[in-house]
Amino acid sequence: MSVKTVADDIVVVGEGGDGDIESVARAFGARFFHHPQGTIEQRRQWSQGQCQHDWVLHMHADEWLGESLRREIVSLFARGAPPKSFYCYPMVDMIYPIHEKPRLWARTHRHMRLYHRGQGQQSAPSHPIVPRREMGHLRGLAMCRPIRDFHHAVGWGNRLSSLYAARHTSSLWLLLLRLFGQPFFSFLRAYVWDRHCMGGLWGLSYSIMYAAYRFTCIIKLLERQRGWAQLPQRMIDMPARTEQGARKRTHKRTHRRKEGVPLSCFIIAYNEEDRIHWPLSKLCDWADDVLVVDGGSTDKTVDVARSYGVRVLSHPWHGYGEQKCFAQNACRYDWVLNLDADEWPSDALLEEIEAVMARPEKERAHAYAMPRLDCLSGEASPRKTARPWSIVRFYHRKMVGFNDVPFAEEVIVAQGRRIARCVHVCYHYPVRSFEHFWDKDNRTTSLIASRGKALPWLVLRLLTERHWSFFRMYGIKGGYRDGLRGYIRSNAFSFVYVLRIIKKLEYRLGWLKMNGRASP
Repeated sequence: MSVKTVADDIVVVGEGGDGDIESVARAFGARFFHHPQGTIEQRRQWSQGQCQHDWVLHMHADEWLGESLRREIVSLFARGAPPKSFYCYPMVDMIYPIHEKPRLWARTHRHMRLYHRGQGQQSAPSHPIVPRREMGHLRGLAMCRPIRDFHHAVGWGNRLSSLYAARHTSSLWLLLLRLFGQPFFSFLRAYVWDRHCMGGLWGLSYSIMYAAYRFTCIIKLLERQRGWAQLPQRMIDMPARTEQGARKRTHKRTHRRKEGVPLSCFIIAYNEEDRIHWPLSKLCDWADDVLVVDGGSTDKTVDVARSYGVRVLSHPWHGYGEQKCFAQNACRYDWVLNLDADEWPSDALLEEIEAVMARPEKERAHAYAMPRLDCLSGEASPRKTARPWSIVRFYHRKMVGFNDVPFAEEVIVAQGRRIARCVHVCYHYPVRSFEHFWDKDNRTTSLIASRGKALPWLVLRLLTERHWSFFRMYGIKGGYRDGLRGYIRSNAFSFVYVLRIIKKLEYRLGWLKMNGRASP
């Protein structure tokens, strides 16, 4: 609250649900308002209207005034009304986590944040066009700490890139031209022009993720133009009469398996109201016991699941492994099939499982691995070059079972237990859109930040992972066969692999501990 000694009236505007922010603001004597609706620009204009005086100093929550700038503003108003109507001042980004004070190599940028709202400007545009005779310049420095850590940086960039895509349009040819050159030139801009080359490992890490942010902006523009951010309307071998939303189960189940030992199916879910009907539309009439374990969804996931007549349990979310361990233990029968809410089992796979369950116990293995094919966002079927992942999801829970790791959980098959492979596939629809892609991978990379190899190996991988991962996915694994989407997918995952390494470095070098400093 660096403006306490400068301003007579302090207005803080939150987006709603900001109980801690409100208590802190009121402790400093500020007036607090909730205004969650509208864009950032609309909220800024609304906030300006709540001010009691004509002269306004607009600041973000992550900014504060330096001591020299405070004295300069106080002296400016001590002489009476300022001679100019608008004033700008230099600001430097105190980028997390290596800066306690502005570095000599840090680049400053000027902002018009101090102005008279009655001098022809009833709003506060982000980049106003002001006549030179009306613009004054202050010399004092303001500081900004825009990101707390790399988890926050990726989430922040994901939101900004979505706003960018919603506000801008561009021709397809220009987007394609920018798509192929954006990662390289954005990295150069951050690393060389913004002088992050002086920041060591952290500067390199930040420059790579800045390139990922700029690349994401272009992809989201393409996504809007090409209609990629849409859930498929019809899955493989989905009957045309199947509804896409929740449906009431008022009729008696008629398509149960008629032979073999009983089988349980379980699904873990969190905010999956738009996709959980995919597996449930097949499993609710097929399995003897269907269980959905909800991790605290805030949407209608529970209501959709209950509309299918299946069992629904709630369990606090503590990671993928623990959630699946709880679910498999809550099943009624020993033979279990696990599917995620974003998976669609093929009819041939279910028939193959029926055949396995109809065999005598001595002829069955303890666990079965099934091939899983990934489908890109907006696609109902996998691309021709997609390679199946072999994953154990059908097993006897007393013989094998899931481990309890937070991420990258798997069924552990001990030595001496028999494992077999299914022939037919299960289809996987992991992301709804590119915004969901980054949101999902940002969470998962944070879960594994404490797991990794020694520091020298991580540094070596940071220098080489971006190019090696792209070459492996685009060249070796055949991403080039999928055209433009193969190029985008290869680039996106290469950035995700680098993000994993950055967060592991963040954990080992103690950057997260440095984040506990309080700003002035």
